[in-house]
Amino acid sequence: MRQGLTKSKNLVSVRILQTVGTQKTQDWAVRFGFPAERTPPYLTMALGAGSVTPWQMMRGYAVFANGGYRIEPYLVKEIRDEAGNVLARVDPPVAGETAERAIDERKARERELKAEKEYIAAIREGGVKVVETAGRSPEAYMPALKAAGIKVIHKCTAVRHALKAERIGCDAVSVDGFECGGHPGEDDVPNFILLPRAAEELKIPFIASGGMADGRSLVAAMAMGAEGMNMGTRFIATKEAPVHEKVKQAIVAASELDTRLVMRPLRNTERVLNNAGVERLLAKERALGDKITFEDIIAEVGGVYPRVMKDGDLDAGAWSCGMVAGLIHDIPTVKELIDRIVAEAQQIVRERLAGMV
Repeated sequence: MRQGLTKSKNLVSVRILQTVGTQKTQDWAVRFGFPAERTPPYLTMALGAGSVTPWQMMRGYAVFANGGYRIEPYLVKEIRDEAGNVLARVDPPVAGETAERAIDERKARERELKAEKEYIAAIREGGVKVVETAGRSPEAYMPALKAAGIKVIHKCTAVRHALKAERIGCDAVSVDGFECGGHPGEDDVPNFILLPRAAEELKIPFIASGGMADGRSLVAAMAMGAEGMNMGTRFIATKEAPVHEKVKQAIVAASELDTRLVMRPLRNTERVLNNAGVERLLAKERALGDKITFEDIIAEVGGVYPRVMKDGDLDAGAWSCGMVAGLIHDIPTVKELIDRIVAEAQQIVRERLAGMV
């Protein structure tokens, strides 16, 4: 069946439709938002009979992206005048809250798991040996990854999360302190506390993340129990990084005081570099308080990264940056950066720390 559909064999499509039933197929099309009068219940449906608009196609595919809920797409969230007063506003149904289900939760999850299996297959077939996971527990993927001989490092912002990762079989963890760019969690524990606590509790190796930039970072991280360090913001400001030059220059120009924490009321805290888009987001958080939703800030967080990283539109919205920007003063090659970090670390150990032995 898959081969037939892939090769666009019409007879295969017609036989599938015949087996499922034309009326049942039309009923399902309606559930996905396609009008019944434009999708007549005939076998010619399999050949593209009927008509739909690009907007309706987008609405139909959005069901899969929204966990089985049918949402209504929109282009403009709200219109404000020069004084900031809202003149018009869209209040669409929200997936999981007010939106209607098109497919049940089990079927939606089946599709999600299928996509995840395809990702793991691509990782395995691509010869990847180490995978870093983040955001939620990788427990469901561990058997497949382990069977393929792939090492798993899980990103954690709290010791309790790191211990869970250890229990489910992760080979190592990346411990992210409050200084990090992106999502630092909700506990606000900086690395000078978090790393030693991880060393006290964990049996598996861990890597220090957040605030890491140079040889001093490496020596300090290893002194607190880490096996090494992980860098994000520092690597963005390198010659090879595939981002717009304006992004690199913005990081070099920034200080440790130029980041902001956004989405705290939503318990999805993210550390970002301050800009006009971030100021708009923070103004919305102050105005709406605990009533704020993701829909309210979609203009500042949705689809922002291509505009920033590819187009160099630094004020498009919120983009991750760590406090370590204050320690970044140049844009070297990756090799120059790594060589410098190792040389600095060795010098610190030989000259500053040797006398303590």
